[in-house]
Amino acid sequence: MVKDEETRRWGRERIDRHAQRLSGVVHPEDTYQGSTYEQIYQNMASALGIDLADPNDDVARLVQIGIADLDPSRVL
Repeated sequence: MVKDEETRRWGRERIDRHAQRLSGVVHPEDTYQGSTYEQIYQNMASALGIDLADPNDDVARLVQIGIADLDPSRVL
């Protein structure tokens, strides 16, 4: 149990918003609105430290193949 009321409120809000998204509610302030799947996967790779601009990086090349197919499970 989270004892800090502010943290608990923040967590509940995040869970409630995610449940709303799953039921089809669109929140215009969400940063990913209008992003393509390609952009989302590129951002995910970047967050993991993968430099997609490095032509000598085998991992980056595999991620690019997965993104091109829009099927990231291929690189797993």
